[in-house]
Amino acid sequence: RRGTSSAGEPSDRMVSTNRDELAEPYSVFTYRYFVENWPEVCVYARGDSIAGAALCKIEGRAGYVAMVVVRPTYRRRGLGTSLVSTAIERMVARGCDTVTLEAEVSNALALKLYASLGFLRETRFFKYYFRGTDAFKLALHSA
Repeated sequence: RRGTSSAGEPSDRMVSTNRDELAEPYSVFTYRYFVENWPEVCVYARGDSIAGAALCKIEGRAGYVAMVVVRPTYRRRGLGTSLVSTAIERMVARGCDTVTLEAEVSNALALKLYASLGFLRETRFFKYYFRGTDAFKLALHSA
């Protein structure tokens, strides 16, 4: 099941997913920041629990994908692509002409997913993440 997150979504479960699956997990406060301010572009998918989510925001005509996470048992089924595609559609519907995000340089599957959606590498940020790994800034122009 896929839908739009809202402030009423179970943030503790989402934080648990982030902590388990992301290189740099978000706190419950960061999760709430996105969901409470931009619920219309934060997308989640449910299986038995939350299977995945994309947290996003809009500033002017620019959309930003802050985080995409899919639990391992739901991976390789197109869920990440669906989450990001839905988020992009919602941002474009609200006037965005550019969508950006950062992805870890070593995350080949994520980079492949974003490239398949039309994202281009713009910048490499050295030691971007707390653990010292690099990231690419990716952009989808005229989204």
